[in-house]
Amino acid sequence: MNHFLKIKTRFFPGYFNATAPFLDSILIEIKGNELRKSLRDDNTRRWQQTIGFIDACLNLLKSNGAMLIGRALIKNPGDKNDDAVVYGGSIMHICQHFNHFLEQQQEFGMVIADSRKSAQNKRTTHTIFTQRHQIRGNSYPKIADMPVYGHSNNFAMLQLTDIVCSGVIFPILINSFGEHLIDSNNVHVSPKYIDVHSRYKEIIKNMQFRYKNENGLWVGGMLVADKTPFNRKTSRMFQHEPVLSVTW
Repeated sequence: MNHFLKIKTRFFPGYFNATAPFLDSILIEIKGNELRKSLRDDNTRRWQQTIGFIDACLNLLKSNGAMLIGRALIKNPGDKNDDAVVYGGSIMHICQHFNHFLEQQQEFGMVIADSRKSAQNKRTTHTIFTQRHQIRGNSYPKIADMPVYGHSNNFAMLQLTDIVCSGVIFPILINSFGEHLIDSNNVHVSPKYIDVHSRYKEIIKNMQFRYKNENGLWVGGMLVADKTPFNRKTSRMFQHEPVLSVTW
């Protein structure tokens, strides 16, 4: 945790009070949406600062053996999100493959998620509760309890998760699956994400926790559910040439 705080104060010294206790710097968050804004900026110094910060955070995670499990939904513009399906399905995806990781490590673990509204937290937690206590047995025996929720300004790992998901994976997803948004004036579509995609696609690919299931198929890691008519596959995230690089 101290290493993460040193990274934050090194790259964004202006965010912090030099006379405040060092541990108070956990309370100041460098949000992923702020990083994305800087990555879209024409200011070279700000872009280099942001890339340096992301590089340092990813190196910290890799040096500690962190691995990635996640699920993303690509929807048509204007389609309404079904929160219970999208978020609940993502939590189940994470729990399923995290449980397998824990089995491999012969360890027990916990899922700590970024807190949302109480009703949303309760609904998601109850889904996992029913799967842990069903008649046919616990679907997640290596996860010690239901997911719990924390406020990110006191959780270093939640802050790092936001940096990776929102500051790195989101731009990669936009550049891999966003061609149907190019003419929509969507603020999240940016040619600057081509560089982010090229720089980090192999790193994200190699940080995935993937394994072969009982049928010999590779599962886990990052999963993209493309609900648009294109029905594109997750592998587009890791193509050697960013798919939007020739269409701007």
